[in-house]
Amino acid sequence: MDGRAQRDQLIINAAAFLRSLGVGLMGVVLGIYLSRIGLSAFRIGAVLAVGLAGSAVATTVVGFAEDHYGECAKAIVFQLITFRMIERFRLSA
Repeated sequence: MDGRAQRDQLIINAAAFLRSLGVGLMGVVLGIYLSRIGLSAFRIGAVLAVGLAGSAVATTVVGFAEDHYGECAKAIVFQLITFRMIERFRLSA
C-alpha cells in the first residue's frame, strides 16, 4: 500500500472510531438521563435499541443513496435535514 492509501485508511478508521465513540457515549448519557426521569430498565433498553436500529437503517439508506445519486447529493440532503432539525428545535424552545 502506498503512502496516500495508508493515510486515507487511517482517516477512515479514525472517523469510524469517533462515530462509534459518539454513539456509545450518547447511549450511556441517554440511559442515565432516562433512568433519572424514572423509566424502567426495559423501557430504557427499548429506547436505546430503537435508536441504534434507526441509526443502522439510516446508515444503510445513506449508503445506497450515495451509490445511486453521488456524494454531492448526499451532502446537500444532510445539510437540509440538519437545517430542518435545528429549526424544529429552535421553534420548540
